[in-house]
Amino acid sequence: MKKILLWVLAAAMMLSLAACGKSEAAKAVDDQIAAIGTVTLESADAITAARSLYDGSEAEVQSAVNNLGDLEAAEAALSDLRVAETVSLIDAIGAVTLESADAVDAAQASYDSLSEADTAKVSNADVLIAAADQLKALKQQQAQAILANMRVEKDEVRGLTFYYSKTQPYYADERCYVLPYIGQDSTHTWLCAQYHYMDYDNWVFWTKLTFAVDDQRYYKYFNYFDVVRDNDTEVWEYVNTADVSEEDIEMFWAIANSEKTIVRFEGDEYYSDFTVSQADKDAIREVLTAYEALQ
Repeated sequence: MKKILLWVLAAAMMLSLAACGKSEAAKAVDDQIAAIGTVTLESADAITAARSLYDGSEAEVQSAVNNLGDLEAAEAALSDLRVAETVSLIDAIGAVTLESADAVDAAQASYDSLSEADTAKVSNADVLIAAADQLKALKQQQAQAILANMRVEKDEVRGLTFYYSKTQPYYADERCYVLPYIGQDSTHTWLCAQYHYMDYDNWVFWTKLTFAVDDQRYYKYFNYFDVVRDNDTEVWEYVNTADVSEEDIEMFWAIANSEKTIVRFEGDEYYSDFTVSQADKDAIREVLTAYEALQ
């Protein structure tokens, strides 16, 4: 009898402790929801944390939460704020010009961040679609105008067309430069680049490039036999490549927008520096603008 009584008492204590634990867990959820406070666009993390804690709790804990309605109200308020912000950003686009890219991108990013249910609430979504289409058409017109002013070389056998800025030298013995250019076939457009060293007397046998772009540094490395080397009355060493990465494009944009860019061609024993001219910066900007519009 005594053993039975002890077992009953132990069971009752365990139930009491379990109930106490569930109560404490429910209070933790209540506190997390209460911590949301006044809902703003910056409340997303707090709301997400509260919802995750509630959804991850046991059913008994969920049933003991006192302010679930506050969480649901906060979620609805955040949804309304996000939709209102997106509507406002779309309204701010106004008449579409080439200068509207930042406004269209901001509105599109806001729209894309919404849930499927919230996108259905955006009353002027059609305006955003039309603005994006119009901006794309303007960019393509701009790209065609830029291409029309470039030097064009065609490979009729392979069906390829290449567009070079007019600042890019035709001959290998003219000067140093680092310039992108555009390749096209019947189905797609891609970006190429030439990294070109020239000197009247001195070989560098370079395999490394350092780009000192204002305070930023970029580096590129090549195998020795990737670099074409030749000479006449001058010396030239260059890499001509269609392997242009997103990081390369970022670097070229940085050069185009820089105050000063110095490029170092570096070998095992020798190196040579040159400063990118403003004309080449402008050429880089035009090539990148046309390329990105054609994607």
